[in-house]
Amino acid sequence: AVRYKSFSQKILRCRGRFGGMASALTAGQIHEYQAHGRTLQALALVKDVLVSASSAGDLALWSLNADGTVKEKKRLKDAHGGERITDLVALGSSAFASTGFDGCVRIWDVKRLKVLAELASGLPDGVRLFTLAASQGWLVAGGGDDGAKAGGCLAVWQLSKFGMPMTTETYVRAHNDNVYGISLHEMDKSSALLWTAGRDGALQLRELKSGKTAQLLRRVTVGAMMGQSVRSVCA
Repeated sequence: AVRYKSFSQKILRCRGRFGGMASALTAGQIHEYQAHGRTLQALALVKDVLVSASSAGDLALWSLNADGTVKEKKRLKDAHGGERITDLVALGSSAFASTGFDGCVRIWDVKRLKVLAELASGLPDGVRLFTLAASQGWLVAGGGDDGAKAGGCLAVWQLSKFGMPMTTETYVRAHNDNVYGISLHEMDKSSALLWTAGRDGALQLRELKSGKTAQLLRRVTVGAMMGQSVRSVCA
């Protein structure tokens, strides 16, 4: 379901959980919506538009109204060629990025639901992407091939001042197994700190710098000794 709270037309909280229904939470009132026929996979809030993605690979745009209700604006089937969409992230106030099992990242115009750019990750065949993170200057995708040849992988794009990807760097075996969580902390226009979490039970911290290979600063084993993966990270 989709659940969000509104106050003075501002969104205070937005989160997703498994299910095909969408709920808008206002003071003392809950509205239910049929968001997708399949599992609700990811959400992104782009200014006053909520974007949802399903495990079937569909995208939907929802306008957020002042009274706490939502209204469907547009819908697109097979947004990633029939493959599952795994994550969404807002890029400024007019665009968002999506990724999925097809191993590519698409940049979308949120008003028209049209593709602005399709980014090949440059990662080996068979790598599926599971997670995205973005800041003002960077876009990062993480995934893997279930610990086979490529292990856990990262694709890093530096963004132009218009929010469009310019250069890309790829990192094979950044983790020993799939990368499931990414968090970015931008330090200035040309550098950022990148935390990643993986199925190998590790957290890693890297420094991103314009025109340079990402430098691994720290690696912490969290769950590997108990056979546990780390699914998310927040910095």
